[in-house]
Amino acid sequence: MASEPKKSVSFGGALGTGVSGFEVDGGDVVKLVLQFLHEQGLTRAARELQEESGVALNTVENKEHFAADIKHGRWESVLPAVSRMKLPSSIMSALYEQVVVELLECREVELAKEMLRNAPPLQLLRAQE
Repeated sequence: MASEPKKSVSFGGALGTGVSGFEVDGGDVVKLVLQFLHEQGLTRAARELQEESGVALNTVENKEHFAADIKHGRWESVLPAVSRMKLPSSIMSALYEQVVVELLECREVELAKEMLRNAPPLQLLRAQE
C-alpha cells in the first residue's frame, strides 16, 4: 500500500560552518533516490520504492526517441514506457484509444478487441460507465 512521503525533509546546518539548515520536499528526495536507483540498474528497488511511496519519476531514457516512437506509432515501444509512469487516467485512456483506432485502421480487428478487453486504462473506463 502506497504511503505519502513526508511533506518536507529538514537538513540542519553543521555547527560552526556558517551553513544554515534547509528543507526539501519529501517527494523530491524520493525522486532523487529513484533516479539514482535507475542509473545504478537497481530497477526492482526503484519499482518497490515507487510503489511504496506513491512517487513516480515519469521519465524516459531518451526523450527524442520516445517522441519519435509516438509520432511514428511505434506503440510496442511507447506502451511499456508509459505503463511505468503515473499519468492521469484521461491521458492513458486517450493513448490506448488511439492505439485501438490505429489497429482498426490496419484491419487488426481481433488485436483491437483484445486490447479493448484487457488494457487496464480501458477497463477502468468501462468500469466507470
